[in-house]
Amino acid sequence: MIGSFDMRQPRLRPRLRWLLIGVTLLGGCVSYEAQPLDPMTILAELNSAASPGSETGGQPENGAAMIAKNAAITAEEAAAWAVTHNPTLAALRAEAGIAEAQLVEAGLLPDPTIGFGFDFANYLAAEVADGIAPTTADIIASSGISVTLPRPGEISAREGGAEARIEEVRQKILAGEWQLSRAVRRQFLEVLGAQARLAQNKSLRNIVERTSQFIVEARDNGAATAIQANLAQIDAASLEQDRIKLVGELALARQALNALLGLRPTAGLNLKTTKDPFKRRTIPAIDRKMLTEKAMTQRPDLQALLALYQRSEEALRLEIAQQWPLVSVGTAIDIVLPIFSNFNAYAIKTAMAQRARVAQDVRAAVHMLRAEVNKAITTLENAKRNVTSYEMQLMPRLIESLRLNDEAFREREVTFFEILTSQRQVLDARRKYLDAQIRMAQAELLVETVAGSVVEQEPSSKEEEK
Repeated sequence: MIGSFDMRQPRLRPRLRWLLIGVTLLGGCVSYEAQPLDPMTILAELNSAASPGSETGGQPENGAAMIAKNAAITAEEAAAWAVTHNPTLAALRAEAGIAEAQLVEAGLLPDPTIGFGFDFANYLAAEVADGIAPTTADIIASSGISVTLPRPGEISAREGGAEARIEEVRQKILAGEWQLSRAVRRQFLEVLGAQARLAQNKSLRNIVERTSQFIVEARDNGAATAIQANLAQIDAASLEQDRIKLVGELALARQALNALLGLRPTAGLNLKTTKDPFKRRTIPAIDRKMLTEKAMTQRPDLQALLALYQRSEEALRLEIAQQWPLVSVGTAIDIVLPIFSNFNAYAIKTAMAQRARVAQDVRAAVHMLRAEVNKAITTLENAKRNVTSYEMQLMPRLIESLRLNDEAFREREVTFFEILTSQRQVLDARRKYLDAQIRMAQAELLVETVAGSVVEQEPSSKEEEK
């Protein structure tokens, strides 16, 4: 047994060497680890997420604690919170890591190739069957190693495409942040507008209910007809119906804002402003040409499209580089001739067509952006004229109408029907005036952000006075 052991010892050494080589090659490999996702777990995490304005001492409180404290947030705070916590934007940011990894891949040289001929297999079979170990010279003679050389400009083209991809992702993230911030501010105005409509409805209902009660009492005393009393009650019931609708619209507006902020739908936020958001401001004249040119250089969505065009340029450069033969150098020299692909002519033609398509997309985006800028400016101008008309023409006449009605009522020179008619005109005009103010505030926001900029911190009422 001892002699047998000594005889087999030399035969184990070549295998041991190959085993050590295999372990060394596999040492840098990564093992797979599954990371399953459970939608119910994700939902629980989203429901327990902190809310804006609820962080104290570095420890975020949940939404319930924030609501209990009745914390108030501004539009700027809401936008900043959304940019950090919105799940859709977080998913978009994950693309940045992928793009950076692709840049590293693009700069890598091809891996070397090790090959073994049939002679080496025969040597291994002889070793197993007959115990004849191959010599080092036999192993070298029956094996080969080669390295594929990159074509001229191939790696730089790959790296250029990866860098353009990184820039595209960066601009897409900026575009997502800009669009989200813009949407949050617009939805913030929607919630404030719904609150303003509801507050106005309460004020109008108090007026109408007093008028209705007065006419009903007059009917009971024989001074008014049943038709007049019924018309007054219809007006009061209509405003109550409007209140129910406005309550529902406010709930939907709040849910939409919570969705943009990444909060649960039922989270209650107390919104605050440092000034009246629907008060008409003195806005200087807008230079359409200047604002359009500013949008062309600052809009991140257009910059992302330009980065995509650069990627198509680098893709074409890569295909042109691949028209050269592929050379592998090692124990032998191998040359792959791209004859059947007509020296990569078909791939080059495809890359040219893709570049031309992206160029048309850029041209279309510039056209649409110019139209968007001008539409935003025209919408604001129309809204300003509408509000100005209300303030200069309609509202003074309504105020005068109320004054004349009061005088006529004291002199008993007006009928109940005329009172109801005048009241309806006033109610309708006040509602339309508030709607016009809300539309103007939204139009101002669109113009201020259409070029890709973010609205600055709104000034306080004292700063406005200065």
